[in-house]
Amino acid sequence: MIIAVDTGGTKTLVAGFSDKGKLLRSKRLPTPRDFGDYTKQTIQLIHDVAGKTPIKAIAVALPGVVANNIALRCPRLGWENVDIYTPITVEFPDVPVSVGNDADIAGIGEARVLSPVPTLSIYITFSTGIGAGFAIDGKIVSGIDRFEAGKAILEYDKKLQLWEDFASGKALYEIHGQYAKDITDPEIWHEFAQRMARGLMVIIPMFEPDYLVIGGSLGTYFDRYERPLLDVIKKHVPAKYLSKTKIVQAKYPEEAVIYGGYYYAIDLLSD
Repeated sequence: MIIAVDTGGTKTLVAGFSDKGKLLRSKRLPTPRDFGDYTKQTIQLIHDVAGKTPIKAIAVALPGVVANNIALRCPRLGWENVDIYTPITVEFPDVPVSVGNDADIAGIGEARVLSPVPTLSIYITFSTGIGAGFAIDGKIVSGIDRFEAGKAILEYDKKLQLWEDFASGKALYEIHGQYAKDITDPEIWHEFAQRMARGLMVIIPMFEPDYLVIGGSLGTYFDRYERPLLDVIKKHVPAKYLSKTKIVQAKYPEEAVIYGGYYYAIDLLSD
């Protein structure tokens, strides 16, 4: 069995996959704020999901900056310099384990379901914050472990702000007092598309990806703002860049991390 762990700001999901990528079973728990509790409960959940089935590899996704399997900082959880890698390897000594950033891992999952797998794809998650995962030929790009798209400083409403402070799911709720799933007013989505586009208009000409994939909790409702989002991007980004980039909804907007974890673990076995 291949185990993938998606650690979110509110819930942690542990999933078990077959060798061929079929989701066999999964369990979840509210993400503990105490890292020690998180470690113990996550390891127990891995045991629960695997049962008596041998585990071949484990991939763990964390919502923050991860380098060399250590979470340097996970602001939404209040964690700094925490190590989930060591206790998992101690518990499962013969199993390859890798820890990575959740957006990076989601990015390879979304890249691998495209056909053909693009040379360069960028996955953008609009959730509590904003994250980005780069994939080259369907694999994580090494050397940009600390890249956090949501921390880009952009001008909006006549002032400089972090992109995720005015264009994330959290910002949407703070402005309108509603979660994305409850918003049906086209005017709200039209205005919010302007906010989301601010960062995308920087990313597209800078990297010229084959695909720009929109995911996360707001990615689930892509059809509600797709038209105004594409309109504002087309208005401001030169056509020579847009002709190279397809902007699409994630296949698994809210489950991209868990499916990406499967591919991340498979790559771990093949290295």
